[in-house]
Amino acid sequence: ESPAGNLISIANPFGSGMLKVVDYIGNTTKHYEYDPDRTYTVTWQNEDGTVLETDEGVLPGTEAEYNGEEPVKTGDAQYTYIFDGWTPEPAAVTGDAVYTARFRQSVNAYTVTWQNEDGTEIASGEVEYGTVPEYTGDTPVKAETAEYIYIFSGWTPEITAVTGAAAYTAVFTQEKKAPKYAVQITDASIVGATEQQPIPAGKLTVEVSLRLAETTEPETVRVIIVSYTEDGRFIGYYPGTLKKEADGAYTVNADIQNSGDIGYMRIMALSSDGWIPLAEAVELK
Repeated sequence: ESPAGNLISIANPFGSGMLKVVDYIGNTTKHYEYDPDRTYTVTWQNEDGTVLETDEGVLPGTEAEYNGEEPVKTGDAQYTYIFDGWTPEPAAVTGDAVYTARFRQSVNAYTVTWQNEDGTEIASGEVEYGTVPEYTGDTPVKAETAEYIYIFSGWTPEITAVTGAAAYTAVFTQEKKAPKYAVQITDASIVGATEQQPIPAGKLTVEVSLRLAETTEPETVRVIIVSYTEDGRFIGYYPGTLKKEADGAYTVNADIQNSGDIGYMRIMALSSDGWIPLAEAVELK
């Protein structure tokens, strides 16, 4: 194998100790110390010193060339390593040589997922190792109930710098709703009757359960039951007496005499101060 690759001529015009090499273009002339019995060893090694390839018997002037598989370096959680050549840069052989693989590092990125309390994905994206992720979407929401509203208060687990794939779940603070009215009628029924029956004739007892707002004084509340015919004509009204139960709730019982013409009744909680409505009316049919 010739030391110059593609040659036009090799000559020895300088005596037995020199070799003249002219390349295929003819405009480059190199002179080498020449000993027909001298060759060199070129060693290719990985960054950790592991030998990847050994080229023995290489003639002086031959361009060093690696013919093995591309060197690799094992990455870690933070970096991936990409082969980037050799140190020193390969050149024409002038003696024994060792070339060591060189790598450049690339920072790894991981998927960060943001999800609502119910597990529904809100957003996701790739974030580089060591970077603290930031949620930039709309504020997560949780549907309110009849009794509570829910206010977004942050994420669980606590947001930290990325070291791998991560998922964060929205956290909400529960707050009791302020009543729409000072009094809320939570239940109303006719004692001994079922919802499937028409309102029975005779003496009836209507039982009403209420919840008062914290600022509502019980003595200001009046509960009345108003009766109507089936077609909406007023028949009469009946006051009830407010009673506080052991669990803190309030009830009202009212006795009503039905001659058979009551089609439905409307329960209303009113303030004694001008009969201002304190609650939405509830109908019994």
